[in-house]
Amino acid sequence: MKKILKIIPIIICLLIIWLGIIFYPNFYYKYIAKEGNTEKVNIVQIKSSYYTEEDYENVVNETLNRFKEFKDCTLEQISYVGDELNNSNINWAKDNDKDEVITLILSFKTGKHAQGLNHNSQYTSYNMIFARNKGEDWTFITSGY
Repeated sequence: MKKILKIIPIIICLLIIWLGIIFYPNFYYKYIAKEGNTEKVNIVQIKSSYYTEEDYENVVNETLNRFKEFKDCTLEQISYVGDELNNSNINWAKDNDKDEVITLILSFKTGKHAQGLNHNSQYTSYNMIFARNKGEDWTFITSGY
């Protein structure tokens, strides 16, 4: 009986360690990792013959809100891809029953705890794409390279 009483704390400790290994990464990213930092972002002024400053401001604000989900990352710059490159996405928009599409380019750094991204890396030319029908609000479509 005394042997069993000595083994029970060991089993409990091993179980706690095992559970920590299984659940810690998800717990860390969900509750401990810092949200994406947008405090010192450089927002490059838009130069477009299609979109207004208000259009740009709306998608930039949505991008800033979405970037907070990029745990342990620091946003450095947001810019518009430009009319010529953005036009390559217009056909996609029309195929998906949207009139307009706007593509932003993000530059950011990742920390050692960034989830789903390379750790301690610099990302440039990372796209955030939004679409809408005229007179409607912009809707986030996708992000990535």
